[in-house]
Amino acid sequence: MDPATLLWSRSLVAVAPCRADDGAGAVVVTALDGDAVVLLDAAGRALLARALRDRDRVVAFADAKPALRWLLARGIDVARPVCLHTLAILGGVEPQASPGALSWSSSLSSSPLAARAVARAVLDGLDARLARVEQR
Repeated sequence: MDPATLLWSRSLVAVAPCRADDGAGAVVVTALDGDAVVLLDAAGRALLARALRDRDRVVAFADAKPALRWLLARGIDVARPVCLHTLAILGGVEPQASPGALSWSSSLSSSPLAARAVARAVLDGLDARLARVEQR
């Protein structure tokens, strides 16, 4: 799916920073019905900077703090971040002990394929984590 179409037509996306095949920075953006890789050239940074700053869009991360730092270092701010790691803690679950736990130790995936898997896992785990927080 085209990155601009995906970003501007969805109110919930998961984002996972990664290294592109050429070693440059990239970001995988995943929605419930598709995903896209945004290379961090000037046009890609401008697209992400505008779209992720939109207050009508929630951006989910496996571990928001290192990912947000990585994005901010590239001039990309996020208005409405959600952190799966924090939701796990608020829900009373140790993130590393939960089934299918994501790797919280690395904010930068080694490839777009690995980042896609992380972003998909974030979206897949969001409902369960929110439900646990609501139950507490």
